[in-house]
Amino acid sequence: EFKSGSKQFAEEREKLYDGYVCYSPKDEDFVLHSIVAELEHGDPSFQLCLHYRDLPHQAYFQHSTSPVVLEAAEASRRVILVLSRNFMQTEWSRFEFRSALHEALKGRVFKLVVVEESSNLPEAEEDPDLRPYLKTAPRAWGEKRFWARLRYAMPNRD
Repeated sequence: EFKSGSKQFAEEREKLYDGYVCYSPKDEDFVLHSIVAELEHGDPSFQLCLHYRDLPHQAYFQHSTSPVVLEAAEASRRVILVLSRNFMQTEWSRFEFRSALHEALKGRVFKLVVVEESSNLPEAEEDPDLRPYLKTAPRAWGEKRFWARLRYAMPNRD
């Protein structure tokens, strides 16, 4: 299905959130005190949907998290994937989560922003499902221009 550029951008502007943040619950402190603090309270500020803060509580305990992940991703202009060892061992190890993310990004890889906890996650680079997403120039936490690069990847506020 072909969409004209202006129609696609209009649809993007109508989204509920600027970004949906996928992360491991074990990384919640980092996400809240770094990424959320900077993006929600910085200038310009962005409206974020956090997987464990904003989605229905029962979704944590259901095996089928895919509809929740898919809906949150669809309602967001960007999907921010906080890639860490914790994420690889928890969220990414669940088939439902992985397939929902694939579905949400199908044909729209531009929506994806990858934040890596470090530049050395060999298990991520070796994962055939994750490898294509790593080509979207991950932003490694702690690199010199991390915040500038992350903000640049976010949608324009207009």
